[in-house]
Amino acid sequence: MRSLEIARDHYDAVAAADLEQLPLADESVDVIVSVDVLEHVPISSKDAILAEMIRVLRPGGRMLHYFDCDSDKWIHRWAKRYPDLYEAVHVRQHGHIGLEPIREAWARFRRFGLEPLCESGQNKSNLLYPETADWMLAGGYSEQATWARLYRAWARFLLAHPILRRLHRVATVLYYDASERWQPLEHAFSSAACYAKPLRTRALNPELPIGAPRSVSAVQPATSPGRAPTA
Repeated sequence: MRSLEIARDHYDAVAAADLEQLPLADESVDVIVSVDVLEHVPISSKDAILAEMIRVLRPGGRMLHYFDCDSDKWIHRWAKRYPDLYEAVHVRQHGHIGLEPIREAWARFRRFGLEPLCESGQNKSNLLYPETADWMLAGGYSEQATWARLYRAWARFLLAHPILRRLHRVATVLYYDASERWQPLEHAFSSAACYAKPLRTRALNPELPIGAPRSVSAVQPATSPGRAPTA
């Protein structure tokens, strides 16, 4: 896989494995990082995956996750008015089978006894990057409303003109920075969250041992939306 080839340039050791059965010793990892992974695993599997991450993480170790959420902002509420389209475009097209509200996602980490160091909701605005608008309003959504058709046409115009696309991205970032502070947390489509494993673990698994660690692990997503990502 391409992601593993790239990882080999940055890490001493790389492996492809089931997230529920990591090939790592108990408490052998200092840091766990996942980016765009947790939204691609079934919600029913998340407890087992998190328990496995906690197993390999040393006491005092950190885990940092960036993942998409089930947003309650207006454009997502509008998209959900069309359940078949939402399932095809928002879920199956990109394998977003594990989307859940941001507060529920954070609550899971806390239930496992992890100590929150930072929890941030992001992408709360209905203003979309052109890449996002292009796929989010595809698959028949453009036929449901004139504004959606015009929005996607504008997004595709920007994608075809790199200079305008860069200027639009700069303006969008500035708008995000100015506006997201006052928008409700429930509007967040993405989350950045960092947690620490306590020196005395209070995880749901009562048999989780205590030990001392050495290595670092990075979690990579799988290519198949129907399977748990690999590490």
